[in-house]
Amino acid sequence: MSAQIFRIQNNEAEVEANVFNKYVNPGRDAVWNEQACAASHGLSREHEKIVNADTIDLVWKSFEKFVDENIGTDQVGVLIAWNGEGCDLRWLYKVAQAPYSSLNFPCKVKYFLDPLAVLRTYSRCKLNRKHSKLESYSLGSVYEYITGNVLDGAHDSLVDVKALTFIVKDSRFVPFINCTQSIRTFADFFIHNMKFDKFRWLTISLSSLIP
Repeated sequence: MSAQIFRIQNNEAEVEANVFNKYVNPGRDAVWNEQACAASHGLSREHEKIVNADTIDLVWKSFEKFVDENIGTDQVGVLIAWNGEGCDLRWLYKVAQAPYSSLNFPCKVKYFLDPLAVLRTYSRCKLNRKHSKLESYSLGSVYEYITGNVLDGAHDSLVDVKALTFIVKDSRFVPFINCTQSIRTFADFFIHNMKFDKFRWLTISLSSLIP
């Protein structure tokens, strides 16, 4: 589980130095999709990074502390995840909101943004395939188009987080952050005209959290 924080002021993005990066040991009873894991991040229940990792309860407490220390009391957190509704955010919400769960979602993080949905929705965006030469809307393809570099280590959560940050802070993407289909609450309500200097943005990836 990885996260990175940045802020946007006057359409300029400033990436903060602190990052969160911890593996999670889901326990011996966890069900692993071994074929999918091998094809993506290469982790397994026997991998030393998983065997030596903390449980989700301890990692989540560390994540809450990371959020609390890096998002001020007068600021709002926007959680960013590529294809988030279909993957990371759906599982993350279940982890923190499931019945009888001992975990709670950080109260400072109230909204989420899915860059993939933004690129697909707004054809005016210069990163939309209508204007760009993107091969696809995969995270790696968009990152390579913006930076000119192949996304080495894709599906590692920290690598994906840093790639997300590059995409969202790109000058062609930033103007579409405040559109109606962009920043959303976890209850699927839309927000408008928020002051970006009060936001802290967390790019997040859970590839090592979800078997």
